[in-house]
Amino acid sequence: MKEPKVTLKKIKTFLGIEGYGVNADVYINGKLACTAIDSGDGGEMYFQPNYNDVEQSKALIKVLEDYCATQPKIKITDKFFVDYTMEDYINNLLVEMVNKKEQKRMNKLFQTAIVFGKPNDIKYNYLDYKKPLSTVNKNALQFQIDVVRKQHCKNGVVILNTNLKELGIN
Repeated sequence: MKEPKVTLKKIKTFLGIEGYGVNADVYINGKLACTAIDSGDGGEMYFQPNYNDVEQSKALIKVLEDYCATQPKIKITDKFFVDYTMEDYINNLLVEMVNKKEQKRMNKLFQTAIVFGKPNDIKYNYLDYKKPLSTVNKNALQFQIDVVRKQHCKNGVVILNTNLKELGIN
């Protein structure tokens, strides 16, 4: 089955009782299908149909649900699997969007800061020069990189900058 084109718009996040909550308009194949609502209380995500066209909304939701039903089950333990649901699909989209946004933010930070942390982790630290690294004295920058490596690069932490070679830094 062909994957439908799903986009999220008007995304609002907030702190709930047991984590983050989210409200987002879900467009399926270019049409508003529903609003995804996760109240952040540890419960399931709720999908409120587009009340301007309930029949179309139900049909679009069914398209996505049918697609999700064709996906492999999610492994919880070696012997326990659960179905892949529309909620899983929307959550994966949200994670992907957050990761892209954070990667974009980090790439911008690479221009002015030494960024270090565990690869593919959402947490990282940085030393911001508040000016382009290309304008910092090369020897001083290399010294600071060496200090960061010695003091912070342990237990999987690495320098995350992808632009150091082009600056002549080892």
